[in-house]
Parts: sequence; C-alpha cells; structure tokens
Amino acid sequence: MLRSIHPRPAARVCLSLLVTQTLFGCTSHPGRSAARYTIEAWEQEGLVGRRILTDHFELISTLQDEPFERALPGFVEAAYQRYQQTLPPRSGTPPIRMRTYVFGTRNEWLHFARRHYPAWVELYRRMRLGAFTDGTTAVVCYVDRSLTLATLAHEGWHQYVGARGESELPSWLNEGLACYHEALNHGSAGPTFTPMRNSLRLNRLREAITTNTLIPLNELVGMDAAAVAGIGSTETAQLYYAQVWSFTVFLRHGRNPCLRKSFERMLADLADHSLRPKISAARVVDKSIADTTYGEAVFRLYFQTGPEELAPAYHAHLLELSGL
Repeated sequence: MLRSIHPRPAARVCLSLLVTQTLFGCTSHPGRSAARYTIEAWEQEGLVGRRILTDHFELISTLQDEPFERALPGFVEAAYQRYQQTLPPRSGTPPIRMRTYVFGTRNEWLHFARRHYPAWVELYRRMRLGAFTDGTTAVVCYVDRSLTLATLAHEGWHQYVGARGESELPSWLNEGLACYHEALNHGSAGPTFTPMRNSLRLNRLREAITTNTLIPLNELVGMDAAAVAGIGSTETAQLYYAQVWSFTVFLRHGRNPCLRKSFERMLADLADHSLRPKISAARVVDKSIADTTYGEAVFRLYFQTGPEELAPAYHAHLLELSGL
C-alpha cells in the first residue's frame, strides 16, 4: 500500500550552488564524500541499468550520464550523514538499506510507476517534474544534474524517516525538513549542506512576497502533504514547499532563541518517539489544541503560541532571507 507521496514541484531555476564540477568530486577528490559501493548489471520489466549498493542505499539507475552516476554513492551517503545529524538514529536499531530508483527518462519513470503504483499514475502525468517516496523506496526521474541531486536529497529524507518507522512528524515539519536538506555546496572535501541558501525555494518565495500571496501560517501548519500532492505541480504546491522550508529555517535558525530551543526540543522528542504521546496527553488537558489539526497541535505544544502570532516575525525573516 502506498504510504506517502511527495511530489517535487516545478522550478524556474536550479540550485545556484549545485554546479557541474560537483559531480566529479567523489572520484577525483575522495574526501568525506567517498563511499564504498559495489555495482552490477540490473534488468527488470524491460528496463536495463545498474544496481549500486552503498552502506545505506540500493541505487537502481538507468542513467546515461556515467560521471553523474559515479558520483551518486558519495552523494547519498553524505546526505544520510546529514539526516542523522538532524534526527539521530535510534540506538540499537540496525540500519535499513533504502532503495532508490533513478530513471534516466520520464518514459522509464512512468513505465515503472504504471506497473507498481497504478492508482497514482494520473497524478504523475500532470507533474512536469516529479519524484515520490513510498516508505523506504524512492522513485526519481532524472531532469538535470542539479535538480536531480536536490530531488535525491529531498526524497532521501523521507526514506530515512520511513526507515526509522516514524509516524510522528506533522506534514509541515516533514516536508520542511525534506526541503531543508536540498541545498548544498560541493568542494574537494565533499558536499556541504547549506539549508538557508536554497535558491530553488527562494525564487517562489520572492514571487509570493511581491504579490502578497503567502499562505497564512495557521493554514500552513494544518495542511496535509497528501492533499498538496493532489495539487500536482501548480503554483500553490510550489509555494507550500517553499514556505515549509522557510518556516523550518525561521524556527531553527531565526533570531528568536526561544524558538530555536523549542525546535531542538521538538526534534529530541521525535528522536526518542515521545512526541505523539505528548500530543495525545496535551489534547486531553489543553483546550487550545484539543480540536486543532495534528500539525497545529504539535506547533502549539512546542512553541506555546499560535502560528499566526509569529506572522510578523516570520514575514520579517522572509524579507531578510529573500534579500527583499
């Protein structure tokens, strides 16, 4: 059964810091991006490619860009390390090798989706760019080097959450953290993630700021990612991803130290699986969250205010973040 779908919205520009030379660093400059891997031929249902095994990923690739494919093991393992820094793994739990399909063409991607996820194919057809995650399996369509790396980093977060058996993240936080891991710079030592410089998301934010079409925060924290997925690659879906990214940055790296501490406390409770029990208990005794959506209940419990109360500070943060 399909557990979660995370479409990737269309974008006008690539991430500014994902440059072509990124893709050769893993082989010419091992550094911390080097990864152990094995590779073998793969064929299934008329599709032909390669199966690449790393410590934490099984990559199935039909890419025709060989240098890009060689860089993928180092990239996904570096991303995995970043996920662990954000949400530490549970102690004593053996790692699960996550499967990622990277199809070189849209036709291959749709062919696979039609065979394995027939109920969702019509949604995929409407998406100009796309990828999705089902539990610990991600299915990605190659677009270009930069956007594909961003997509792999985004979907990799969802795979990591799935491998943890996580069911406590509200949509705004889950998607916000997925977008949080998209932007990076790459040097001889490997990829460096730069969550506050996500050019892919900033462009959509600037449009919304200048046209006064931002999603109100009380709506944002209550929106469900599955409902947004049904929107496809519309402007609203793009804006949702841009705003949950910027809201995550605002809470975790903004000027308010109380918000930063609350955010880290929320992550700590996620790490030890105590968040949902705390929400359930709080709903019994706190009328302000008893009848709210799960996403808003999480926000109100940890930040001790309604999201709309933070709107002025958030808007000021957006202006600073976007350079407007």
